[in-house]
Amino acid sequence: MNTTPRSFLRYLFSGGIAYLVDIFLFTALHLWLQLPIAYANVPARAAGAITAYGLNHIWTFSRPLGHIKYSALRYFGLWLINTGLSTALLQMLNEYSTTSFYVINLKAVIEFLLVLSNFTLCKFWVFKKP
Repeated sequence: MNTTPRSFLRYLFSGGIAYLVDIFLFTALHLWLQLPIAYANVPARAAGAITAYGLNHIWTFSRPLGHIKYSALRYFGLWLINTGLSTALLQMLNEYSTTSFYVINLKAVIEFLLVLSNFTLCKFWVFKKP
């Protein structure tokens, strides 16, 4: 059984990998392909979420594969809320931005804060033991 500090360290590592996937894809879609923020943010967050969910389910919280259905539904609900929040904040803060590089920095900060704020929800709600 994972202790909370060990789970938290694994969660941070998993979140870090997912964070890099998210930021890289957002940068590619927004800066290189010139997609609007919302069109770049949603698929980037989805790719990061799939990465995070897989790592958290199997490694961080060590849940058996039989529990995927309920944890996936809970995770998807949390993802919807976080994606709405992330996209709204990026759109709102982009009004003050003079360059796309500034938006990438905002995205990085917002996503980092979301990763940190979701540990308790993931541990005790999304991946809770039955």
